[in-house]
Amino acid sequence: MTADDSLNRLDDDDYPAYTMGRAADMLNTTQGFLRALGDARLITPLRSAGGHRRYSR
Repeated sequence: MTADDSLNRLDDDDYPAYTMGRAADMLNTTQGFLRALGDARLITPLRSAGGHRRYSR
């Protein structure tokens, strides 16, 4: 993958570019709220290779 490919992926609305903390900050909510939404299956965050939740736009 080239650097251009990586940058183009950031334009993809479905690309999981945001950590839980960043997504919570952007939405002006808490990480616990995002976890609760996931537990209720209202949203389905993807997981990084290390198992961390990742969010798309």
